[in-house]
Amino acid sequence: MSDYRRIDLLQCHLTINHDIAHLRSNMRLAANLEMELVDFDKQIDEALGTLEPLVQRLASMACLPLDGAPVTDEEFDLILAASGTIGGLSHCLETTFGVYRQVQQAIGQLDYLVSEGKGVDRLFVVADPALADNPVARNLIAHAAASTGGVLAARQCFALCSSALKRLDYQAAARHLSEARRFASNENLLASLVKRGGLRAAEGLPACA
Repeated sequence: MSDYRRIDLLQCHLTINHDIAHLRSNMRLAANLEMELVDFDKQIDEALGTLEPLVQRLASMACLPLDGAPVTDEEFDLILAASGTIGGLSHCLETTFGVYRQVQQAIGQLDYLVSEGKGVDRLFVVADPALADNPVARNLIAHAAASTGGVLAARQCFALCSSALKRLDYQAAARHLSEARRFASNENLLASLVKRGGLRAAEGLPACA
């Protein structure tokens, strides 16, 4: 025999409706960004369908005690499952939007570095003897010399980011974003090392700004 528990059925109903309205607003934004929502509507409809028998009780809510409506454990699990479905869809979109904003910011940073002339071929040499065998310094020198290819690789990663975001695969998008950011990170390290006198531009070529 099922156990019963009392919950505020009316508040549950209002909360789920509010969550769905918020989700649908995010779905419209996702559609404007050309993200693929696939079966979002189907999942929402299925979640609401499982709650239909409970929704029918709202007509008699005025006759219920103030401490809520009695529901079985099975019915309570249905409420949790429906709420979890809506929450999961919302989490997916909101996390995807978060990565999307990071991607736009990172693209802006890359465009800035290129427009400032940091995305062109350059040649640096070690200025501080203490860094002669430093692997980080060597990697930054190689990065600077091949920066045109680095920009291209970063842009390719951003293209993969966009593709993953359209599929709502925010985990893959985050991985590609991390790869795309590598160029800017190396640029910042390079500029810092040049500023501190660890590296200098080779003869005839400008120093890193």
